[in-house]
Amino acid sequence: MKLIKLFFLPFVLLGAPQAISANGADLNCVEILDLENSKVEKSLIGVWSYEIENSPFNFEQGKFFITERDGETTVALQLDNGVITAYDVVVKDNKIWFNINNEGLKKVSILLVASGDLLKGEIYSEDTSYKITAKRIIF
Repeated sequence: MKLIKLFFLPFVLLGAPQAISANGADLNCVEILDLENSKVEKSLIGVWSYEIENSPFNFEQGKFFITERDGETTVALQLDNGVITAYDVVVKDNKIWFNINNEGLKKVSILLVASGDLLKGEIYSEDTSYKITAKRIIF
């Protein structure tokens, strides 16, 4: 079932209301991921100080902000030279997925899992993946 969830995620994000499973049955992608009923876990809200292990990115250390307003979750990374706003933000339980554009063009996907005041996860670029850890500094 996890394979189906990950396979259909791009369709959900692009707004496709229906999909067909491997056995030909119609599936409602939103029902599979239950995105309509998932609210940002309060444990994700805050300002986080992060570090990316062996990062080639221009944002290997810094802060990011996770906020929720009117049921919409937003994520922004603060850099020395500005702010990067995340897009395609998806929250499910204690997990958050989002994308950013590095240097304006390169898509980077980030998956984080919360455990108390710590976040652990991975960053995926077109070339490889990197480990990321974050510690909450402001609630």
